[in-house]
Amino acid sequence: MTLKVVKHQVIALKTENLTELSNEYHGYWADSSYAVVEQKWLVLRSEQATKREQHTLERSLLKDSEKEIKLFNTTLRLPDRY
Repeated sequence: MTLKVVKHQVIALKTENLTELSNEYHGYWADSSYAVVEQKWLVLRSEQATKREQHTLERSLLKDSEKEIKLFNTTLRLPDRY
């Protein structure tokens, strides 16, 4: 299993399939074989990391929206309102 494969598994992962490991962490073991070597991967999900990623996404979307508003106002030749 490569990191690319794990990334796709994480994206497709449903939280109800995870096992609670502690208050903040959930995870599951994934078995794979790479170059004829058996591997075990522990895939973890952290509540704190999820919140941090959500905050980063919201900040990025807001920044993109502000750029689009400025571009729109520039196109219409209106003064900046934001």
